[in-house]
Amino acid sequence: MIQGPNLLPNIIDVAVRNNLEINKKTFKKKEVRCKCPFCKEDANKKNKFYLSLNASKNVFKCWYCKENGGVLRFISLLEGKSEQELIDELRAKNGNMKKKHPAERLTKHQLALIGYNNIDWFANQQFDSNFAYEFRQRVWSEWQAYVADRKRYCYQLLFAGLFSGFEKSLEQVQEIEKELNVNLSDELLDELFKERKEEDTFQLEKLTSELVGHVHPYETIDIKTKNKGEDFMLNNCVFVGRLSSEVELKYTPNGHPVAVFNLALTRAIPDKNGEKKADFIRCVAWGKVAENMANQLSKGDTIGIQTRVQTRNYENQQGQKVYVTEFIVEGFPTFIKVKKWESGNGNSAQKQKKSEAQNFPTADPFFGYGQGQPIDINDDDLPF
Repeated sequence: MIQGPNLLPNIIDVAVRNNLEINKKTFKKKEVRCKCPFCKEDANKKNKFYLSLNASKNVFKCWYCKENGGVLRFISLLEGKSEQELIDELRAKNGNMKKKHPAERLTKHQLALIGYNNIDWFANQQFDSNFAYEFRQRVWSEWQAYVADRKRYCYQLLFAGLFSGFEKSLEQVQEIEKELNVNLSDELLDELFKERKEEDTFQLEKLTSELVGHVHPYETIDIKTKNKGEDFMLNNCVFVGRLSSEVELKYTPNGHPVAVFNLALTRAIPDKNGEKKADFIRCVAWGKVAENMANQLSKGDTIGIQTRVQTRNYENQQGQKVYVTEFIVEGFPTFIKVKKWESGNGNSAQKQKKSEAQNFPTADPFFGYGQGQPIDINDDDLPF
């Protein structure tokens, strides 16, 4: 496509070059009149000039035979060359091998998505080169805005999938990608799992959480140091996983509740055999949070928790020092998908816990006693 009015010859110059009879009185006017070489109905009529040439728009029209078009069609009719031949000549002459405007590379399906069912780019260029350029810019801007809107929607789908089925959400995004013929998922997944997010992204996530009836699983942390260059430390971990054990509730000698459980986390990247392995982390909850989790959660439930990592050590029965790493729950899980369970009468008056053997060190003071039994721990070590 020849772009820009400066690459096309002036239609008046073309008329002069082809020896058309011009009405001199119309020179320097908006429209220049001349005898029509196509119908020749004004050839023998004095003071009759049916062909009108518009120099500013570079177009022509005969008011008798209705022949009309742009300057390339004008040259084609006068000199017997195809318009494509003329384009190639102009490009070779001007050394101009510009690529198509991005809007012209959009498919018919993509154009239909933004309401343009049939665009003749070449005809637009021939009609008015200035209009054609502005129109291409407008179409491209509308397409970019449409993609940005769909991209925003896809991010909401992926984020909502964290609450209720991520694979299904990813499939929906992939369908939209096919419709747009644009890759979105790679960039969106990178954004979804960023450690720090822009305020606009965080607000979009909060809105999505509200739409699906949940609370945002975590809050962004904005740390400002008093002095520039001052180091800061952060102990904050957010997990979304499945309970691989029942929540065990115990009490300290002074009656403080403490709950322990294992959380299974599937790795995002599969191994060389294509399998996604899981990591199992040990978590601890205290106080009312511990009691609520023990009463409301069961093995297999999917939960999201905000925690901090904590290490401790003790001596086992063999006198060896054992180091333990745990994740301390800070606040009740903010989004939960609790599996339905059935009782004889359909009511859920009281859940029956199943005790399962755990591969914990037998001398570990947190896990060496049965459910509901006191734990030998100093209250000074409690996190509250």
